[in-house]
Amino acid sequence: MIRAKELSISTRDGRIIVPPISFECPRDRIFLSGASGAGKTTLIEHMAGLSPHKASGLLELPGPALLAIQDASTTFSPYRRLLGQLLDGRRFCTRDEWDRGLAGNLAALGLDESVLSLYPHQLSAGMMKRLLLAAVLAARAPVTLLDEPTAGLDPSVRWSALELVRRSASAYVIATHDPELLAAARHEHRLHLGPLGKEGP
Repeated sequence: MIRAKELSISTRDGRIIVPPISFECPRDRIFLSGASGAGKTTLIEHMAGLSPHKASGLLELPGPALLAIQDASTTFSPYRRLLGQLLDGRRFCTRDEWDRGLAGNLAALGLDESVLSLYPHQLSAGMMKRLLLAAVLAARAPVTLLDEPTAGLDPSVRWSALELVRRSASAYVIATHDPELLAAARHEHRLHLGPLGKEGP
């Protein structure tokens, strides 16, 4: 279960970024919404253990988490081919399992395995985002955290990406502004940060 009780996150000088929140998600599938600046990225960075900020309260996850950040291009070094860099993130499965999962994920997202031999600058931003999503899902992390994974993708690829997440990840949190994605949350718990507005439940 993904669960929080009076969880709050603040800067080192005391400015509150995420006011106290409490929730329980027995199915471990969450769509996290909220306006820009509401703290979505801060919250999932905290879930991944990567936040530089202070937190108080309780957060429970069903296992270690792997985060795919919003700007995939900043994830990679420009001086190494993509395959070697993606392998650096393989922690939760064998190489054979990862290879098979990655090949299937790339195909589902409309990418050929030949992209793995390229350097980051040889791919478009959308291709980089799809590649990172394919690799993160192939890693089989106990919890997968995705920050705007469908932003900038063509509509057909966007829905393919969502269905791939649903098939591949046993537990996940997707932070998104996408109203159509949020409206499609038939399997996910909706968690909204900040005042309710257009993105609220």
